[in-house]
Amino acid sequence: MAGWRGRLERATTDRRMRHGAMIVGALVLLAIIVGPTLKAYIGQKQQISALREQVTAQEKVVDELKAEQARWQDPAYVEQQARQRLKFVKVGEKAYTVLDPEDTQAIAPGMAQASKDSAWYATIWSSLEAADAPAAAK
Repeated sequence: MAGWRGRLERATTDRRMRHGAMIVGALVLLAIIVGPTLKAYIGQKQQISALREQVTAQEKVVDELKAEQARWQDPAYVEQQARQRLKFVKVGEKAYTVLDPEDTQAIAPGMAQASKDSAWYATIWSSLEAADAPAAAK
């Protein structure tokens, strides 16, 4: 009887080990199959999120452009822009451009300054000399 029970216990233990090995094998196989798919799924979710953010930013730009287009449909805005940017005036109006003689910041250091009584070609020549001066110092 002792031999019979020992064989039964060994058979039960062997059966449990086989079942355990089969379960572990099935889990490994499942991980091998599902792993890359899950990785691709997570990557695609991140791509979708990034693309949605990009679409939101582009929609804001489109809204701004539509608002600007609507402004340009207004004749008063077009007139204002023509007056500001192109210095246009209406018939009978006079345009004045004020130059501040005290504004020394407008002249960058190293720029050639032209006198009012010099010829235009002398002004150009002095500008060229001033532009070449840093190259000569090298």
